[in-house]
Amino acid sequence: LCAVKHNKYSNIACKFCTNCEKYYFLCLKCDKEIHRYGANSRHIRRLIVIGPGVRKKVIVRGDAINYPLIFDNITIRYNANIYNNNKIIHQEPFVTTSIMSGISGRCIHVQIIGARNLLPADINGTSDPFIITMFNGKKLSATRMRPRTLNPNWSNETVIIPIDEMSELPRNMAKTQKDLIRFEVYDYDWFTKNDLLGNVE
Repeated sequence: LCAVKHNKYSNIACKFCTNCEKYYFLCLKCDKEIHRYGANSRHIRRLIVIGPGVRKKVIVRGDAINYPLIFDNITIRYNANIYNNNKIIHQEPFVTTSIMSGISGRCIHVQIIGARNLLPADINGTSDPFIITMFNGKKLSATRMRPRTLNPNWSNETVIIPIDEMSELPRNMAKTQKDLIRFEVYDYDWFTKNDLLGNVE
């Protein structure tokens, strides 16, 4: 709804202005009144689109041969243009996001709860531990770091591990790593390589 309280006309917001300190969402009439003169007229507003308002263009189509396997790292680069009356009024910069290829089929959920009596790796007699989960020789996830403790606890740290026999194996996997689940505990270091404190397989 429009941020201006009125009953003169429709109060459905159709513009969004990040430059205005008070009125972010405006109906068409209020947008014209507030941004008619002075510095306000140079504000960049965005249209509020309700429903499907996206046009997309496929740049490269998959060949149905080279496709991601389980645990493949995928990088997606995209940008967006904002149109008004078929004219570009604003261009968003390119954004890059990275994801790991998804898992289908049967899987198990492993919850990481904690560790006890870890080795001290820092000069203050403690460690900054975190746990990396490996499966089939590939890194699945890493927990959050717990500062200055030898007995860390975690909550909401769940790892999903595929156990479907029909799932394809990761690329370049060593035979000794097949079906091997490995938890590696590291001490986090800010300026040097992280120290391995121990592991469980």
